Amino acid sequence: MTCFEVLEHVGDLHNALDNLLHLVAPGGGVLFLTVPIEIGWRGTVKFLIKTALYRYRIGELPARRLLFARYLARLAANKRISGFRDRRDGWGTHFGFDYREIDDYLMGKEKSFEASNRGMSRFYLIRG
Repeated sequence: MTCFEVLEHVGDLHNALDNLLHLVAPGGGVLFLTVPIEIGWRGTVKFLIKTALYRYRIGELPARRLLFARYLARLAANKRISGFRDRRDGWGTHFGFDYREIDDYLMGKEKSFEASNRGMSRFYLIRG
């Protein structure tokens, strides 16, 4: 099964991952997924392009004081940004997406997976 560049749009990431993992056949199924890298230098560049050129609204993130500066500083420092994410049902945005939340979740579920960063994406291979 495949899932390419979708999970960053999902409000409830853990529920989406549970559903995907449930569909992988034990002992022989494989899940291959990719997500964008939205942290570090890659995330900083993408964030600045989205807000400047494409006029993405920082309002897609929950309202917080000095939000733009705080978010940009965390991106540039490669710090966790998932705390900024709006998790309401039916809502999804790239802002606040941090692939490390997927890593943590899979490790917490004791799922064996392989992951690597290539270009602007993170690739996962998860076996059932």
